[in-house]
Amino acid sequence: MASRAIVPQHENNGEVKQKNALADGRNRRVLQDIGNFVNERAAAQGKKPITEGAVVVAQAVKGVQRKQVDKPKPENVIVISSDEKSEKSKHVTKRQGSSRKDVKTLTSILSARSKAACGLVNKLNDSIENIDGADAGNELAVTEYVDDIYKFYKLTEDEGRVRDYMDLQPDINAKMRSILVDWLIEVHRKFELMPETLYLTMNIVDRFLSMKVVRRKELQLVGISAMLVACKYEEIWAPEVNDFVFISDNAYAREHVLVMEKTILDKLEWCLTVPTPYVFLVRFIKASVPSDDKMEDLVFYLAELGLMQYPSAVSYCPSMLAAAAVYAARCTLGESPLWSETLKHHTGYSVEQLIECAKLLVKFHSTAAESKLKALYRKFSSPDRNAVALLAPAKCLLPIAIHDGESTKFPSKTAQIQPSKKMEGKVESLWEEVRELTLGTTVDRLRSPPTPLQFLRDFVSQNKPCIISNAISHWPALSLWSTPSYLATALSSSLVSLHLTPDGQADALVPHPSQSSLCFVSAHVQPTLFPQALDLIRRPPSHLVAYLQQQNDCFRTEYSELESDCDAHIPWASEALGCLPEAVNLWIGNHLSQTSFHKDHYENLYAVVSGEKHFLLLPPTDVHRMYIKEYPAARYSYSQENGEFRLEVEEPERYVPWSSVDPCPARASLKQESLKFPLYFNGPKPFEVTVKAGEVLYLPSMWFHHVRQSPGDGGCTIAVNYWYDMQFDIKYAYFNFLQSLPCGSIDDQTIPEGDREDDSGPHASSNHLNSRFSGDESATNNVEIHKDRDNGTQENVNDCEGCCPDVNVTEIFMV
Repeated sequence: MASRAIVPQHENNGEVKQKNALADGRNRRVLQDIGNFVNERAAAQGKKPITEGAVVVAQAVKGVQRKQVDKPKPENVIVISSDEKSEKSKHVTKRQGSSRKDVKTLTSILSARSKAACGLVNKLNDSIENIDGADAGNELAVTEYVDDIYKFYKLTEDEGRVRDYMDLQPDINAKMRSILVDWLIEVHRKFELMPETLYLTMNIVDRFLSMKVVRRKELQLVGISAMLVACKYEEIWAPEVNDFVFISDNAYAREHVLVMEKTILDKLEWCLTVPTPYVFLVRFIKASVPSDDKMEDLVFYLAELGLMQYPSAVSYCPSMLAAAAVYAARCTLGESPLWSETLKHHTGYSVEQLIECAKLLVKFHSTAAESKLKALYRKFSSPDRNAVALLAPAKCLLPIAIHDGESTKFPSKTAQIQPSKKMEGKVESLWEEVRELTLGTTVDRLRSPPTPLQFLRDFVSQNKPCIISNAISHWPALSLWSTPSYLATALSSSLVSLHLTPDGQADALVPHPSQSSLCFVSAHVQPTLFPQALDLIRRPPSHLVAYLQQQNDCFRTEYSELESDCDAHIPWASEALGCLPEAVNLWIGNHLSQTSFHKDHYENLYAVVSGEKHFLLLPPTDVHRMYIKEYPAARYSYSQENGEFRLEVEEPERYVPWSSVDPCPARASLKQESLKFPLYFNGPKPFEVTVKAGEVLYLPSMWFHHVRQSPGDGGCTIAVNYWYDMQFDIKYAYFNFLQSLPCGSIDDQTIPEGDREDDSGPHASSNHLNSRFSGDESATNNVEIHKDRDNGTQENVNDCEGCCPDVNVTEIFMV
């Protein structure tokens, strides 16, 4: 190694000073530290120096300390060599066959001598294994520095650690954070990102939330922006901003993400280099000898469970969370010993220090299968992760109450609690009492818009629907939109999201393409010029059914040219609800499309502009009559060349909770459907309403609705849907409690699909997480675009007779 040229001297007031001199002791102190203390001591004792180069360095250091600087001689080159160099010529033949692993680097030699000189070399106990021995020749393993690196991580991990911050957030809670993490885990998996990215993302999210108050509707924006920052830091090829906009169902614009990214970085002061649990996990897994893929997957599963749950994420530092995950994994797999001297040496923790955190992780493991947050469970249930999520949790770390003597009791997915007949009778009595005390037998119809106070008192607070006449009679859209030429001209150059299905049945249940079961199918979506899309709706070909919609505030984005024809919001509703609409959506379709039963986490105001919409309504208390189950998600794929549809099951597999009840089955299958779904067909009749052009239906949040439509003069049904964010109050808590109660009639149904039972709601926005950040976790595993449910099965309308008592089929479902 050539010596540095000596810096020129400068005169100042008769004194000679050297640039970067040793006044602060930092620049040259490092050289002195790693120099040759051993050589200097040997020289002082009259012993021969170890190497000639080392003596020159020592003399140079002393010369600097005396501030005696000689004129540099650039032509002279000083080479610092190791002891082996002087002996190399003697053993050339012997070393010719040696591998690279036998060659010691200059850094390792100087580091070893410096530590020896300072008395820092301690020989490992015989019980502590050298976990870095196999990597001695791997330069990327940096075995010379790895111990110092992790000592530094342990010293600095407290700086990036987040403490309890939920008391500072008035609009979000720990459950909302878990929903966000569950969704981000699925996004992380979809994008096939590095594991480091996920851990850094959550560190950024938690640190940001501890510094800034965030509204509920912005929590998902914080999540995707944090992941964008983490990707730029960790990934070689980071996803683009538009990718995150798409995966969030266009809930935010590109500009929103960029502004939030800048806000996050400003709040964090661009400090992104922090020790997350991941950096400790890779080291501690290496120290868990022996270790295999199964052990590694289980450790990461337990660590990510701890990452997802707020108590463990803020209560324990990253190194302790990682060490506890290793200990819990060894207990789960029955490794012996459960905790070795090697692990204690490298983690710095004893079993007594880890036991509480490990018990918490095992508790999360024991309840993961029954949780509504499924992304992480499904991720580690796959064969490529050794299905570690399916392993029985470590019995020794579970509370005694969970297991009894010989075997731990964990209910399987197919195990059902058998309710008493008394409970079943109480649930059925509730349906009748709600109708008698609050709802009555018909939906109220108001001749004019209510005052905000009347609307809030009589309908919103009672969670009661109503139809309002003359609420939009002043809209220009009522006269203009019935003329197809006006719409085609106004949107002549607009690309809109056209939904295509083979028979009008989309966002509904259809036979699985490869199994004897059902799957949840979404429509094929393609961007199309509006005039062409409108023509397909008005003159449908025989092989497909088309409709226009997109539940991402599409009216104010894709159809912004029509905004002046309608009100931006419903004034009396906005005043009563205390907010403006979170989304305004447009739906254009024909009589061939229908929706299956579903519910929305919004206060809905359906304003029909052209044609009619026909609703079957059931209150939230009738949730057990919907027979909610989880079904594999699929999507239609349409080929323009041959005009054929193909049903494609999503990979990796995900499940969507959905209602399996068809309220209008064919006459031939009516009896069979009645036996399969007795609670629906034998219970109280659904509310039946027809909303005509110029009328508005107020549909409270969480109400189940099945929709058909009849076209107007222009050959289409057109409606504008205003979504106001619901209040997650005590009524919502009661609904969740009611939904959790088992019902024997549901368990006794003989449905051939064989899918897993689930007590979650049938419809929730999977990507627009803001609607679920109150704690509804029913569909957080879905990372695809949230579709409108106002579409569905094409049925022979006459087949409805008999299954919907007292319904005038010819009048209501007239084609």
